[in-house]
Amino acid sequence: MLAIRLYWVLVPASKRGHCLFKVTCSQNVFQVTKKKEFSKGISALLERYHSPRSGYHLFQDGTDERKKMMLANGGIIEADLIADRLLKHLNHTK
Repeated sequence: MLAIRLYWVLVPASKRGHCLFKVTCSQNVFQVTKKKEFSKGISALLERYHSPRSGYHLFQDGTDERKKMMLANGGIIEADLIADRLLKHLNHTK
């Protein structure tokens, strides 16, 4: 948890990666570790690290008009988990 806090303090937000999720990867790992335990935090880190890399696709579901994201690994993310900056981009492309 100290490593995450140092990351937040030492690395300016403009230099950090741009997470695809509303709750950033470091915030997610911090929350999971704090609420559960270190091993669960490591699992959350690995899950986030491997899922949202390049190859994602934003779309609007035709059945219910909700915005979603398909990750490169085939997983589907609902709008409430997607970073606002990506949802804004989807709105501008329509």
